[in-house]
Amino acid sequence: MIDKRERLRTSPIGENISFSKYIGMVFEEPLILHHFAQKHQFYHWIEHLNSFERFLTEPVPNYSMKENFDAVKKLIISGLSDAGFTYQAYQLAAACDEDELNNCIIKQYTEETPLYYQVNAELRNCHLLQNEPITSDLEKYHNDLAPWILQLNTAIRKRPSFEGKCFRGTRIDEDVLKLYKEKELFVWAPFVSASKCKEQCFGGNVLFEIFTESAMSLNDKRFPRDISGLSAFFEEQEVLLPIACAYRVHYIKEEGGLTIMGIATVDYN
Repeated sequence: MIDKRERLRTSPIGENISFSKYIGMVFEEPLILHHFAQKHQFYHWIEHLNSFERFLTEPVPNYSMKENFDAVKKLIISGLSDAGFTYQAYQLAAACDEDELNNCIIKQYTEETPLYYQVNAELRNCHLLQNEPITSDLEKYHNDLAPWILQLNTAIRKRPSFEGKCFRGTRIDEDVLKLYKEKELFVWAPFVSASKCKEQCFGGNVLFEIFTESAMSLNDKRFPRDISGLSAFFEEQEVLLPIACAYRVHYIKEEGGLTIMGIATVDYN
């Protein structure tokens, strides 16, 4: 049994492919999701996009599959199996309803297995994809894990928002660290794990302090979601930020050989 995960300390959130100035990804989201999102058109998968305008005239998004539960579940399980994650597919097959499915997917994300690393590696690579000319042939962007990713991105939005400052430690090479500049915006395509507790994030050479500057939320990406109650590592007090969030660097300072970087979610035009 692993006592501590390394993802809040050393996982490569700061790799060059994790960092992009292409802010349009906040609204488009990573290309590997487009094939399934457009082919199957399960509304709850994209309900967060442009949610602010709908808040003015329609009910707040509830991210429910409604009558599509069986179809969504089958698609996610099939993708996991095709990607080689048969054990996770078996776990989801036992889910009897939407809440059980969502909770299981969130827990799977927190577990220290190859699934976590492959999901975020695929999403990091989307920074490279989105610098290429985008083709109308969405089959080109087919990814077996896309349904699982889309459902996780929805499932976390049903969890409570965490409105305080959260923390993420990591190790970043000096040449990549120079890409982060005060007052400038950037996007991280993957999910971003952080902790409500700074002490859980010591390690590495950089500590991100994450908060929000947004007075409004255009795409429901203002706050991380508290998933600690479903985590395989409850003591880490994990919160999770959705895919393709934009951040602004508010400050960069040095403390005892550690770079402290304050970054704020920015979820408005």
